[in-house]
Amino acid sequence: MRRVGVPHVGVPLPLYPVGAFMRSIRRVADSPFYPIPLRGWHAGALEPHVLDQHLRLAFDRAGIQEMRNMFEWAAQGRFGGPPGLRRALRRDGPPLLVLAGINDDLAPPASVRPAFERSRSKDKTYKTVPLGHIDLLVGRDAPLSTWPLVTSWIEKRSAA
Repeated sequence: MRRVGVPHVGVPLPLYPVGAFMRSIRRVADSPFYPIPLRGWHAGALEPHVLDQHLRLAFDRAGIQEMRNMFEWAAQGRFGGPPGLRRALRRDGPPLLVLAGINDDLAPPASVRPAFERSRSKDKTYKTVPLGHIDLLVGRDAPLSTWPLVTSWIEKRSAA
């Protein structure tokens, strides 16, 4: 986006068409023959009505700068984050939990592991679960894998 000269302005871009497109190809994207390794969820990991609702509601608006950043990070195959986050990771900071989905084709473990490795937090945890991007939080297995892991991690730190 930067190369083609999309300006940095504070105008939000409507993303509803992206969600509508993803909903329209959902059945194809769930197929093992889907040729593009980007879908945002692990095939079969979400109930169809939950995925449909997520795709309908999650794509609202985004600023041009945020979109530019996300496309840039994707092109470079790295986790970016705002400059403040990168600075926070480089100093002794608060406890850090980095959770990666083994089946996440948008932010695979290799792309989020550097955030963990760069952090100087004295209390940092890196965990992987066999889930995809969206299903980390709203998939049918999230209540049995992600939620207890996050709850336990927070409880241990809040009791101290």
